[in-house]
Amino acid sequence: MTDRTRKILVYLGDAASQATAAQLGELVNLGWMVNFISAHRPMPGTALHPGIKYRHLPVSADYPLTYAAFLFAAPLILSLKPDIVHACGLSSYGIMAAVHRRFLRFKPMVLTVSGPDILKDARQGMTRWSAEHALKMFEAVVTAEDDEILAELDRMAISKDRLMILNADNAKTTKTAAEQLVGIYTRLLSGDGQPENF
Repeated sequence: MTDRTRKILVYLGDAASQATAAQLGELVNLGWMVNFISAHRPMPGTALHPGIKYRHLPVSADYPLTYAAFLFAAPLILSLKPDIVHACGLSSYGIMAAVHRRFLRFKPMVLTVSGPDILKDARQGMTRWSAEHALKMFEAVVTAEDDEILAELDRMAISKDRLMILNADNAKTTKTAAEQLVGIYTRLLSGDGQPENF
């Protein structure tokens, strides 16, 4: 039986990222049930926290395979009944999560943008069109304080009340970054509107 006093997070991202694996481990330590769905396998030597449930996507979430990845992930996500869906990377998992939102009405959803996913990949052809539409599907968009990324988000007309800028000083430690994410998740789940910026 599932302990529904604990909140369920579905995290869509790159399992090869050691920083992501560490941050998700901290979310487990903070009481979240973390389901990590990725087309990438953890790098050799990367130990996932034993509380993380890792699930491998058989196809890449990179555009244009994003829609095939959606078809594989949808039944799994539906069965998990998540409280929050968090996607990392606008041009891949972000588009995939937005497709879920469009057809399966998942909410609330959080997106992390961090660099090439928005500054390079999301500026070309159909990926650009898909990324611009996907961005509108998230209640909160998390990023670091980076002038180039913020300028691109502004160009894509994201509303300021949905943009969560993690304080660079506070985001230096994995634990603090995880605590900031829990603050965002909690605020979204409370129904009090958008989370406050950190």
